[in-house]
Amino acid sequence: MVNKDRLYWTLQAGGWAFYAGVQILFSVFASNGQGVSSQRVIFLFAEALLCLLLSHIYRYVINQRKWLTLGMANLIPRVILGVFFLGFVMCFLRLPFAISLGISSLDRALDLQTILVSSFFYTIIFSFWSALYFIYNYFERYNTSLKLEASAKEIELSNLKAQLNPHFIFNCLNAINRFILGHETEAASDGTLSCHIAFHRHVSVFPSAYCLDIGSRGGNHPDAALRHYFRPRA
Repeated sequence: MVNKDRLYWTLQAGGWAFYAGVQILFSVFASNGQGVSSQRVIFLFAEALLCLLLSHIYRYVINQRKWLTLGMANLIPRVILGVFFLGFVMCFLRLPFAISLGISSLDRALDLQTILVSSFFYTIIFSFWSALYFIYNYFERYNTSLKLEASAKEIELSNLKAQLNPHFIFNCLNAINRFILGHETEAASDGTLSCHIAFHRHVSVFPSAYCLDIGSRGGNHPDAALRHYFRPRA
């Protein structure tokens, strides 16, 4: 079974590292052959690390508030507000790194248009993260519910068979015994064969529900139980 925490952290680290790599590639293409500075690369990895931290806090809120159990009408407004809030927070969390590494100046970073564009960009990023997270969890919960439903039906059917089959088999045994006592050998022979087949089938499917019950009288094998039932009587 897959460890969910390990899978989560693997996807988180891999996903945000991929995001940083894509950002670096775009920076390379946008540089017109001049290359990307080491400060820019450090900033992009720091940005990815901040996104990882914020998305993990966001996941904690989702689980604590039980958003996964909500209907779409209640969930969608919460997700929209959440990703806009994360985009706005991320816009300001990146400022110390951008200014200290010389990526941006304070005046430019605090410009209203820059704040709006950056917030919207990060909102899109966290919206994509949210979509992946909720889709994965909904499919997982759906598969789990299907497995539980199938198990419940299987248990219910098994219990029903375990209750009905012993009565049918022992009724057959009683009928065969009456045929033998009445010297109706042909009917007893046919009934014995049918009962023997049904008995073997039932014991192979429900050994604990049947064989152990008659084991103290005829052994743990179906043939031993039948021999015990038709043993010569004084």
